[in-house]
Amino acid sequence: QGGLFLPKPNSISEYYLFHESEEFFNYNSTNVYRPISLSYSIIDVALDSGKGGIENNFKNIHLIDDTLTHGKLSAVRHANGRDWWLIIHRFNSNLFYKFIITPYTILGPFTQNIGSFNPADVYFGQTKFSEDGNHYFIQLQNDSVDLFVLAIVGGAFSPSGRFLYLNNDRKIHQFDLWASNIQSSDSIVAVWDSTGTPSIFYESTLAPDGRIYLCTYVGTTILHYIEYPDSLGTACSIIQNSFVTPNPNTFCFPNYANYELGADIGSICDTLLYISLNEIQAAEKEKLNIFYHPAWQTAFINASGIQGKNYSLSIFDITGKQLFYEQGKISSQYFTKDLHCNFANGIYIVSFSTDREKLISRFIIQ
Repeated sequence: QGGLFLPKPNSISEYYLFHESEEFFNYNSTNVYRPISLSYSIIDVALDSGKGGIENNFKNIHLIDDTLTHGKLSAVRHANGRDWWLIIHRFNSNLFYKFIITPYTILGPFTQNIGSFNPADVYFGQTKFSEDGNHYFIQLQNDSVDLFVLAIVGGAFSPSGRFLYLNNDRKIHQFDLWASNIQSSDSIVAVWDSTGTPSIFYESTLAPDGRIYLCTYVGTTILHYIEYPDSLGTACSIIQNSFVTPNPNTFCFPNYANYELGADIGSICDTLLYISLNEIQAAEKEKLNIFYHPAWQTAFINASGIQGKNYSLSIFDITGKQLFYEQGKISSQYFTKDLHCNFANGIYIVSFSTDREKLISRFIIQ
């Protein structure tokens, strides 16, 4: 889990690749490998005639320069249904680094000290969010797991989020997160059947078919799976050594976020009624210019050097309420709009999007 792709919010072609480094250094008189930075690159699949490429000046940009846990990089959709939370744990601490990824910029890092102190980082273990985004677990060291919850190697949530499956290399535990006492709900639902060379339990993941798959140690061609992960106890039906892959698996699965998770309707964070000034300032570009004439109550909007065939133009107040919207065709690389806007005094955000780029700027009425 040392790398993670996330689609850039509101973009049809751009993707973030977040990736840890791996450095060799001396720690407590011992030579160790540890990540000492978290960086990102922006990949645009529309570049190079659709072959894709990395945007200029957006390769290996450092977000954190600090010693981090191995992997355990995870993300979950923000409750507004648009943005992303990105989370990673600091080595030798109980500190989490958190970022908010918006269409305009990456906000953070924000820090939070919570959960178990991690004095001895291990190479193994996972971190996961439940499909609904309401639960999170992280394995920090041998036999220590925080739920925010016992795992040594792997873990996954059931599709409904009710059950958490945590495993070491020989046993699979099921926890009922709806129980009044989660720890007491611990039930061993499978013990390794000793077949395979070796096919002991390793990292796990919830797949789109609703099953939970477990890969195996040292990369065999065998996978185990949980047939009915939303069923209580052994009714979940764990099938061992029955799913064969064409090639050996390599200890772990790709690191996925739940890309289809929508807004948490009814929560205090289910709205886009915020646009921070930091976001605006970070996203302002010289290609989009706004001049407001107070006597005429008109905003003159000009965009130059733009790319794309179609456009949409929106104006929001500082709370994020949309006050104007139109869409149309672009006839050249220059766009102009004289917009009468009898708005109250305040700050207003203009968003100009094409099928190739997005420009943000602002104007003030006072």
